[in-house]
Amino acid sequence: HAPFRTHSGGFRVYDQGPMTTIGPWHIPQLQLEIECCGPRCRSALFVSATATKGVRCYRVVRDDEYVSSIRAFQRRFYAEFVDMELAPPEDFFFEGFESEEGAA
Repeated sequence: HAPFRTHSGGFRVYDQGPMTTIGPWHIPQLQLEIECCGPRCRSALFVSATATKGVRCYRVVRDDEYVSSIRAFQRRFYAEFVDMELAPPEDFFFEGFESEEGAA
């Protein structure tokens, strides 16, 4: 993000610094990116950089069980909505989804 914000008709530098943790919304994408690199790829680096306050790097370890649950969800979503050419209900994810392994 740009470190500038409007202030009193002008701009000022506003930089909170790099993230102190990895936001949970990044984890599914990171896990799928690791998977896309192939079976020998066991981790990835997540880098949070700012314009004026440095960089933080985090290693994210591959979680094959988590990736399997994402893939199970994707298969079900595709079969129930994409193949059937149906729009999913607004809260479809919370209505009884269970993975193919039977875990809720």
